Amino acid sequence: MTLVIVEPPVPGEHGRRVIVRCPEAERCIGIAHSDQELLRLLEKVGLTGYENDLDLPGAVEWRELGPHQWERPS
Repeated sequence: MTLVIVEPPVPGEHGRRVIVRCPEAERCIGIAHSDQELLRLLEKVGLTGYENDLDLPGAVEWRELGPHQWERPS
């Protein structure tokens, strides 16, 4: 099973690092600044169908901040 991990916001920058973990490996696929960018990054690596699953705990792990939060609160 492939797990998508959205790391906490990058200090000093906007956006969150996106990591894809599967049984064979784990790799960073980029930094997303919005839900739309996250979906584009996933599509680039062949992962589709996440449009309705971003809030699904078994599909996406949002670290530190919750879903759809792309910047630390001021």
